[in-house]
Amino acid sequence: MYKYLIIALILSIIFIILSSTVFKGFFGELAVKIHLKRLIKKNNYLINNLIIEIDNKSNQIDHVVISNKGIFCIETKNYSGAIYGDDKRKEWTQVFNYGKQKYSFYSPVIQNKNHIKALNTVFNKDYNIYNIVIFYKNQIDKIDSKYVYTIKSFKKYYNSLSNSISDLEKEEIYQLLLNIKNNQISNKQHIKNINNNK
Repeated sequence: MYKYLIIALILSIIFIILSSTVFKGFFGELAVKIHLKRLIKKNNYLINNLIIEIDNKSNQIDHVVISNKGIFCIETKNYSGAIYGDDKRKEWTQVFNYGKQKYSFYSPVIQNKNHIKALNTVFNKDYNIYNIVIFYKNQIDKIDSKYVYTIKSFKKYYNSLSNSISDLEKEEIYQLLLNIKNNQISNKQHIKNINNNK
């Protein structure tokens, strides 16, 4: 009897963890990281979970790709339901149960523009940094944005681009961001910075 109760309890805990927003976000970022690593190949670079702190304000960037095709600042989203948004709106909408449940969230496009500003602050030169938002499992047909992709559509877009930076520039950018990554603040401090700047 107790054995079945323990099994039911364990299964309930596993279900709660798997359905949590934190786990879905972590899983989405991990899956996109794997796809990006395969896409950019050996001679290019991928930095994940980069935190840039400037004047006690910090930005956490899911992925930065540094390749001869350019610099790509990538925000990953792994939401359930239908997503509605466009490049002009600050708030986007997540819809469940055929419109019966709706939740608002901050535009990931605008969020990523702030990340790009942080990146530009640490560079000594103005680079064209691509603003890329990848919805890992979602359909994006209800989103009107030139910055939003699925993994598949981003791969196609990436492969269509010509080279825009030299090997030397690529190495310099990578070493600069790697140094920031190796000395970045903790996630705990990043969350504290966000709360202090609300």
